[in-house]
Amino acid sequence: MKDRFILTILMLILLTACGRKGDTGIGTSGEDENGTIVQNVHSETPYNSDQDDSRNIIKKAAWCVYWDPDTADDADKYSQYSDLVIFGCIYSEDYKIYIPEKLDELTSKFSDGNLSDKHEIYISFINDIIHPDGSSTQKSADFIRDVLTDGELSDMIIDDMIKQAKSIGSDGIELDYENIHKCDDLWDEYTGFVSELYSRTVSEKMKLRVVLPVSTPVDEMDLPEGPQYVVMCYNLYGNHSGPGPKADEGFLKNTYNKFKSIDADYALANGGFEWGPDGKTIRSLTSESAKALAEEKGAGVKREDNGALSYSFDSEEGIHTVYYGDEYTVDIWSNMLLENADGDIGIDLWRLE
Repeated sequence: MKDRFILTILMLILLTACGRKGDTGIGTSGEDENGTIVQNVHSETPYNSDQDDSRNIIKKAAWCVYWDPDTADDADKYSQYSDLVIFGCIYSEDYKIYIPEKLDELTSKFSDGNLSDKHEIYISFINDIIHPDGSSTQKSADFIRDVLTDGELSDMIIDDMIKQAKSIGSDGIELDYENIHKCDDLWDEYTGFVSELYSRTVSEKMKLRVVLPVSTPVDEMDLPEGPQYVVMCYNLYGNHSGPGPKADEGFLKNTYNKFKSIDADYALANGGFEWGPDGKTIRSLTSESAKALAEEKGAGVKREDNGALSYSFDSEEGIHTVYYGDEYTVDIWSNMLLENADGDIGIDLWRLE
């Protein structure tokens, strides 16, 4: 009788253990109140890896964008990051700094009263051009070419950056000039520009962040030591391609191996895109707007092996496809990067929502 009782207890324990959900870190699936199927991924163990416990993910910086200044109202959103990047200043056709609408509102919200002592603020400068008719050119290669080949203009641009950063009391400057690969092989000139900008920021007791696209030929460049380099790890699929995630494991591994020699931080992105039946992007989406669209369309959302979320839905034109990332996606991608890292790895977030 006693043996039979013990055997029964052991069987109950085994059945309970087998019935637990989420122990793999992959999570469980279910339906929300609208019937949308969503796979829940646990943030505690978002990615199964064989990583060394001595290595850590360090959340370094998060971008706050001028067109969504309300993100600055929720301290919980940025309290886990040490650096905040105000995004950002662009340019007019005559190379003068242009302050986008709501940028002043965003800047004013990051007062000493709502930031802890650990936070440092950077103001970002982007090579977008605003035209007199109100239209704009994003990531203008012509602007970069002019700045990098004209010493006097280059000096003026750096002077203006310093003045603008001082005027808002920021701790540093972020250089986010993209499409340099379209500028007739001006990487040496770009390196010289970074060196000069870094020299000026040091003399002004400021810090410098430099954003690098994945296409940067880092092995062929002699980038100066001192600035914090940040690699954009979220352009695997997007406006330039058909449907797919912003990153996956292979992309992240290759990117880390390419840039590990300069001890860079790695920027990951939430949100995503909607593609139409022709495979072209219709619009960008935040993680919240992507979730809302799935609920509106009654689409079943699934968690891909790469960490991203995806779904599709029918329209009169045909099938629409959405890929996006949420906070768990960013956790998964962070761990994928960490698995390849030699030590701690710095993670930046594009962007606060």
